[in-house]
Amino acid sequence: MEDIPEYDRKEETLATLRAIDGVLQKQLLLIERLTDGNAPNSGKRLNTMYSLLKDLVASGRSVTFLVRNHFISESYIVARAFLERIVNICYLMICNEKDFDDYVDFSKQKVIRSLHTKKEAYEKIKRIVPLPDFSKIHEISEVMNKYTSASGKEITRWTTLKIEKRIHIVAEKVDKFNEPIYLAATGLIYEDASEAIHGTLYGSLFPYGLLYGVDSVQRIGEYVDGSRMLLMLLLSLLIDGLLKVVHAVNANIDDLVQESWRNCTKTKLIFKGDDLEGNHG
Repeated sequence: MEDIPEYDRKEETLATLRAIDGVLQKQLLLIERLTDGNAPNSGKRLNTMYSLLKDLVASGRSVTFLVRNHFISESYIVARAFLERIVNICYLMICNEKDFDDYVDFSKQKVIRSLHTKKEAYEKIKRIVPLPDFSKIHEISEVMNKYTSASGKEITRWTTLKIEKRIHIVAEKVDKFNEPIYLAATGLIYEDASEAIHGTLYGSLFPYGLLYGVDSVQRIGEYVDGSRMLLMLLLSLLIDGLLKVVHAVNANIDDLVQESWRNCTKTKLIFKGDDLEGNHG
C-alpha cells in the first residue's frame, strides 16, 4: 500500500508540506545543539540520557525520510518510538531519584536477559554460546531480582505509570508544558503504530483512509498528505515541550527555547490560535 499514485495536489498543500517539514528539521537541529554542549550544568540526568537524545534526532530524521517517500505506516511506527523516547526524557528530567534509578537499573538487567535470549536463539540452530555466571556479581543479582516477579517471571516495564500519567506529572511540574499536545500525539500515534507493528489489516490500511470511506485516488492522496503533515507537526511540537522541560531544570538554554517558539508559531498553518499562542514564551 506504500505505492500511492499521484493525484492533483494543490500548490498550497505542497507549500504547507514543505513548511512543516522545514519546521521539523529546525526543531531537530535544536536537539542536536542540546547534545553538543549547549546545555551547560545540565547535570547527571541529561548526561545519562545523552544517547536517547541522539536517538530522538535519528528517529525524527527517519520519520522525515519515510514521510517524504510516502511510507506512512512505517513512519507511524518510528513516530511511536520518537514519542516514547521524548516522554521518557521529559519525565526522567523531573521525576524523583527512585524512578530515575529504576529506569537505569531496568537497562542493566535487560543486558543480561538479552544475552540469555540470544544464547537460547543460537541453541535453536545448534550453536553453543557460553555465558559467564552473572549471579556472582552482586550488583547484577540485585537488579535482576528487582525486575523479577514473585512467581519468577520477568517484569517487562521499568515503570507502572502509563504514558498519559507520566505526561500529566510533567505538566504539573513544568510551567507552560503543552500537555494537550502530548496527549493528542499519544492518541493519534500510539494505537495506530501498534497495529502496524503487529501486522494487522487495520495497521496496513489506516494511513490511507480506506477504512473510513475514502474511495478515490484524489481523496486517498489528500488523506495521505494530511497524515504526513500531522506527524511532522506533532513531532515539532513535542520537541518544543522537551525544551521547556530541560529549561525548567537548566535555565541556560533560553536561546533554544526562544528559537523553538519562533519555529512553532509557523505551525499555525494547521493548529491555530490558542493551541500555539499562550503555550510558548
